[in-house]
Amino acid sequence: MLFQRNSFMTAMLRGRLLSGLIRLSSSCVVPSPAPSSSVNSPDVDSDGTSDANKDLAVDETWIPSNNKHYVKKKKITRPRFAMLLSFHGSNYYGMQFNSHGPAIENILFDAFIKIGLLPEEKIRAARYYLDYQRASRTDRGVSALRQVVSLRITKGFNIDGINEFLPDDIRVLGIKPVDMIFDAQTWCTARTYSYIMPTYALRYFDKSWNDCHKYRIDSLSVLKASQIFEMFRGTHHFHNYTEKIDIWDQRSQRKINDTEVSNPFLMGEVEMIEFKLTGQSFMLHQIRRMIGMVIAIMRGKATFSMLQETLEHPMMPAPTAPALGLLLEKQHFDSYNKSRKTTMPLEWDEYDDEVEKFKLEKIVPYMVKVELEQKHMETYLDRKMRRHSFKGNDLSSKMRQVGKWDNTEDLEKLLKGDEDDSSKEK
Repeated sequence: MLFQRNSFMTAMLRGRLLSGLIRLSSSCVVPSPAPSSSVNSPDVDSDGTSDANKDLAVDETWIPSNNKHYVKKKKITRPRFAMLLSFHGSNYYGMQFNSHGPAIENILFDAFIKIGLLPEEKIRAARYYLDYQRASRTDRGVSALRQVVSLRITKGFNIDGINEFLPDDIRVLGIKPVDMIFDAQTWCTARTYSYIMPTYALRYFDKSWNDCHKYRIDSLSVLKASQIFEMFRGTHHFHNYTEKIDIWDQRSQRKINDTEVSNPFLMGEVEMIEFKLTGQSFMLHQIRRMIGMVIAIMRGKATFSMLQETLEHPMMPAPTAPALGLLLEKQHFDSYNKSRKTTMPLEWDEYDDEVEKFKLEKIVPYMVKVELEQKHMETYLDRKMRRHSFKGNDLSSKMRQVGKWDNTEDLEKLLKGDEDDSSKEK
């Protein structure tokens, strides 16, 4: 019995010793050499790029594993850049890429494809492939002098190469490297817009006045327009200056930092004036409706008190001015420039001359041309401004009878009283 037990233990020891020798011998085997470059790997092209993902680089180190070899792939680190654009938006459906018509980003991405910054099959997912973000959206027909976008692209390109494939009304003015934390929309702390229009739009309404283009505004009228525009400064509810947002929606609360009205200037036969404002962010049609409210007061369609009411009452829509005169002037990145993590501040002051040249050669002359040929502002004043009503629906008129919009108790009594009256009639 004892002999059988010792034999069994001896066999176990021999087995363990044999397995250890096998492992030791396998570790001493010299790995076979890497295949030559003439041998095509099933998942790697001849140019060293993987079929599965074209933006992956190939590491040429071959690593043995289970008597097979594989290629270790490393993702290319594309640096982040900020790009400065100027464009005349009269021929485009806004800034954002869309399939309904030509937009600024549609044209821009096509140029990226032609110079090799964007694969053609990635056009629908260009924002994700390039890690692309714009600082501001623009509506249809709105132009921009300094539109900043952030994106990650490979080095080895130049501005002239991009502009070669862009139309004359879209220009890339500059490209600067930025930190990897930079995002054009997130780090944009304020935006400056301007609105250029003929001065006769601010003239008090008079049926006997025929030749609008000969009108010249006086200094008192400019001062009055400036005072009206200043009433928008501060934080207010701009629910009546946009669409599909009510006063209880927090998105309607916006802050206007600064307003400015320029002196009148001549462009050909037409006298023009420029309104400029800076705010943290703006909603759809907000600036155009603010300008429309200034025009309404100057022409006697509304009063100063009505402007204050549009900022307080639930439903008192302001008129919308034409999109032709609206310009995105500048975007501010103060928080990014002051951040401790920022090593490359973002400033575009050296491009001011090019921006002003683009404005005076491409945008303002077109505004004057449309005004002279189509009487753009005159048509708006006659058809839309004259017929605009500041009254909302029946519910909004009942709310205005209450007074302050936040007086919910009186509002409930008013609505309840109307229900009682209607039940009595029945």
